[in-house]
Amino acid sequence: MIYTTLLNIAIFQGIVLGLVILRSSLFNSQSNKYLAYLLFALSFVLLNYVFEIEDTFTAYPFLHFFDDIEWVFLLPVFIFLFIINRIDDTVKSRQKHYLYYIPFAYSSIVSITYDLSNVAGIFKIPDSSIFIVNIFRLIQLLFAFIIIPFLPLYSYFMIRHLKDSQEKKWVITLLTLIYLLLLVWLITYMTGLFFGLDISSTMSVLALCATFVMHWTAYIGIYKYKLAKNKEAISHFLNNDSAVLYPNLPMAEDSTPQEYKESITADNLYFQKLELLCKDEHIYTDSTLKQRKSR
Repeated sequence: MIYTTLLNIAIFQGIVLGLVILRSSLFNSQSNKYLAYLLFALSFVLLNYVFEIEDTFTAYPFLHFFDDIEWVFLLPVFIFLFIINRIDDTVKSRQKHYLYYIPFAYSSIVSITYDLSNVAGIFKIPDSSIFIVNIFRLIQLLFAFIIIPFLPLYSYFMIRHLKDSQEKKWVITLLTLIYLLLLVWLITYMTGLFFGLDISSTMSVLALCATFVMHWTAYIGIYKYKLAKNKEAISHFLNNDSAVLYPNLPMAEDSTPQEYKESITADNLYFQKLELLCKDEHIYTDSTLKQRKSR
């Protein structure tokens, strides 16, 4: 129950965070919108996992079609497009973005077509065509082996075009977190598929790690203003002193004469005279000194 609640909180946070990025004038940009799409896709992946562990697909078979949409294929695409849109237009213009959606579109079509026969019963795939279906499934796995490991890896080479060193650090951290999630998921899924091992515990830990990515992105991107379009202006506004923030406030002027601002040391002429008066004449014992001065 607690585990499912944590996942649901992360799903809700990912959707809300994505909407904030898309709708807020402070964060909305060509690059950030792909991060919002990434958060949506990750939320949907977690939602499908919640449906699976809660046996929702058994109670509501039509939800299989939502599960057939291969959201996981969009994660490496969106993180790559997020990075590529933060660099200069010269590098960005050389990329053919539509090609990266081919594995997602192909896998979704294959899965939905299969469930139209297997779940909805709209038509029946003949037994003689099962061999062709298996070939389509193998191509689907091939796409997973290509896009999931290599597109994030290619993103590391694109990061070098980022000019801001501080931005480069947190983008590398985000990419590394997403890359590790995808890589571990792929290895775990293939292990369960080919060796028939129980991967439920590993998937549970992996889903919990995905919730951490949600929270970390919200903290760094929103709370720390890393996703803000004008980070320098915000940092200047938050860190500036009160004299700049409140220029109309009256400032107290120092009326002390300049000569009294100098430090009094043993080399000072006035200090030496005062020392002689105290040692030789003991002026501090003269009770009439103050009276004579007042006259």
